[in-house]
Amino acid sequence: MKYAAFKLAGVALSLSLAWTSVQAAALRVAADPVPHAEILNYIKKIDPSLDLKVVELTSGVNANELLASGDVDANYFQHVLT
Repeated sequence: MKYAAFKLAGVALSLSLAWTSVQAAALRVAADPVPHAEILNYIKKIDPSLDLKVVELTSGVNANELLASGDVDANYFQHVLT
């Protein structure tokens, strides 16, 4: 449980630091509804000033394709920088 809370805090901090001094547009993140979108929505509740738009993936939409096309700024699954 402590590890999950630590990981969640790390994600929140990373997102906050990455976008504090950048453009005013929302950070668009692609994520599966459960558990990834739930985690991101929880982060939004913790820090209401964080402008984060969660794009929930359904019906086989590929997060990497959305990222490559520019429809989202990040995805919860990317492990290799492109």
